[in-house]
Amino acid sequence: MSATNYNEEQRPILAKLDGKGPYIVTKLTVEEQISNNSTFTATFFSKEKISEKVLGKVLDVQYSPGVECRRKKGRRFLALISSLENIEYNFNKQLYAYQVEAIDPLSIFAYRTTSRSFQDMTTKQIIEKVLADSGLKRYFKLSTRNAGVKHGYCIQFNENDLDFIKRLMASEGWHYHCKHSGNQPSIIIADSNQDFAKAESDKIPFVVQANDKTFSITQWHYQHRLGTSKLLLADHSEELADCLTSGERNTTASVKDNALSEYFFGQGNTTKSTIRDAAKRQMESIDCQKVVIHAQSAIPSLGAGLRFTLTDHTESDYNQEYLISQAEHYFEASENGANVEYTNNFQCIPANVPWRPAFINKPSIHNIQSAEVTGPSGEEINQDKFGRIKVHFHWDKDGKKDENSSCWIPVAQPAASNGFGTQFIPRIGDEVLVSFIDGDPDRPVVSGSIYNGKNKPPYSVSTQSGIKTRTTPNGNASTANELRFEDKKDKEEIFLQAEKDFTVNVKNDLKQTVKGLASFNIDKTVNWKSKETMSLETEDKFSTCATKDLTLQSDATISSTAGKDTQISASSKVVIDGQTIELKGKTKIKLSVGSTSIELSQSGIKISGAQISIKGQAKAEIKAAMIAIESQAKTDVKGALVEVNGSAMTQVKAGAMVQIQGAIAKVN
Repeated sequence: MSATNYNEEQRPILAKLDGKGPYIVTKLTVEEQISNNSTFTATFFSKEKISEKVLGKVLDVQYSPGVECRRKKGRRFLALISSLENIEYNFNKQLYAYQVEAIDPLSIFAYRTTSRSFQDMTTKQIIEKVLADSGLKRYFKLSTRNAGVKHGYCIQFNENDLDFIKRLMASEGWHYHCKHSGNQPSIIIADSNQDFAKAESDKIPFVVQANDKTFSITQWHYQHRLGTSKLLLADHSEELADCLTSGERNTTASVKDNALSEYFFGQGNTTKSTIRDAAKRQMESIDCQKVVIHAQSAIPSLGAGLRFTLTDHTESDYNQEYLISQAEHYFEASENGANVEYTNNFQCIPANVPWRPAFINKPSIHNIQSAEVTGPSGEEINQDKFGRIKVHFHWDKDGKKDENSSCWIPVAQPAASNGFGTQFIPRIGDEVLVSFIDGDPDRPVVSGSIYNGKNKPPYSVSTQSGIKTRTTPNGNASTANELRFEDKKDKEEIFLQAEKDFTVNVKNDLKQTVKGLASFNIDKTVNWKSKETMSLETEDKFSTCATKDLTLQSDATISSTAGKDTQISASSKVVIDGQTIELKGKTKIKLSVGSTSIELSQSGIKISGAQISIKGQAKAEIKAAMIAIESQAKTDVKGALVEVNGSAMTQVKAGAMVQIQGAIAKVN
């Protein structure tokens, strides 16, 4: 280094780091853009060593042309320091040479990566939440005219905050740019071209040949680009159970080729209004890149996010208002500080064309994730009317494993139709597998369940499989409905258990075939009821047994038919009761008790017994063509009045003696 006076007060470009300085800047390069990263690189000298603690602090670079310079307007740049490098130390001058790199406040968010979810929040609320959590919200101003879409569920997964915020803003058509004023840089988030401020000198002439070009645009190249002429968006909504389309959105550019169209499906739009608005914004983001002007000047006050009006161009239609979308600034000071070389290159678009950032697709999640089913404390099942559940993702460090852990997430079923299909709802505490429709992190779906160290499988035997539910609430392993299959050789079995009631509803025929033994053990009452005929048939014996009463009852006839004998036996007595009792036998009927019997046959009735009594309360009458009464010993015929009358003849005869005795005996 030459013997040059390094007096900071005499230098046109000075820098402060975290308010300390000023330091002599010999070179400065700035690249700034709308809705993109802005970078600042400065080389400067310092009399003292600078601590690395300036990282993340404000870099303040001030360019002051000085009274002797034709350029009257200066420029100030504010950014946050991201790198500090000691590139040289001059022992003679005892000066440190540093190169510092700085970035806009939003770019700092590239160093914050996390996974989290947001529920029932607008885009603006989500961005404000991310900014507030970072502790850097003071650098930002949201000037949007609306709050944006309300997101039922929005996931940031393994994504840095910068990318997350940028894609949210892009989805709404919001832009951002850096403002350099006050004592710190600020990011302005807005949604209209009117939110871009006018340049300090908003009318700038175009000059090609001039000695003084310090306040003019010296190069102006108009570029027209071919691009998409129409756009169509489509999506599917599970709640509406329908496909949504935006309708074709046509370009507003002067050059149109309708063959150049774009069609995108599955960006996550859920209503007709949001998908139409999204198509409009995305078509505008395409159109704002179709006419781009590349320009050069020596006016440092120009910068990204500023509007100006071009004048004095020979092409009169070029003389209109423009918006600078990006700019590159180059400052270089001589060692003695007498001269500063400055130039800039910038790109701009006509200010009447809405500037929109390009749409940014969500990062896709194509892998399956696991999660835990959640719900209110004390509950075992938590579902909505669609059979959807809520889960806690293992990566969610902010979740509380409650009913607010996620949005309602649909559960995939083997069949899901209108009022019919299968339905198994995972319960609170279960571990489930979660996939994402179209890879969209905001559209999770439960695709299955898995066992883990806490939730063990119901069957420890490898040959067993099946379905086992759990009584709720407060159920345990023994209180369950179950359908179990045993596939072990020679032990094959299907086991079916109803923890309480078991109902079978057959709307037509029921057929069952059992090749072996069928057993029914029932602890309580059994009722069989048929509106038509009921038949029981066996090719072998049929037994009906009751430890108490056995009743056969019919409102009509009860019939019993046997191919051979029919036996009715009772330990006590047999009672047959009816208005009429009729016993029929084709050959004979015999009633017997011990040696006493009554026998009915086609030839007559035979009564046999040790003693036979015939008694009538009023009258006992025996009639026949011939009646014979015979006794081996004695025959008594007694009565208050005994009348023996023969219509033709009555014969009383004895082998030895006939005795007639009475108070009065009359024979006539």
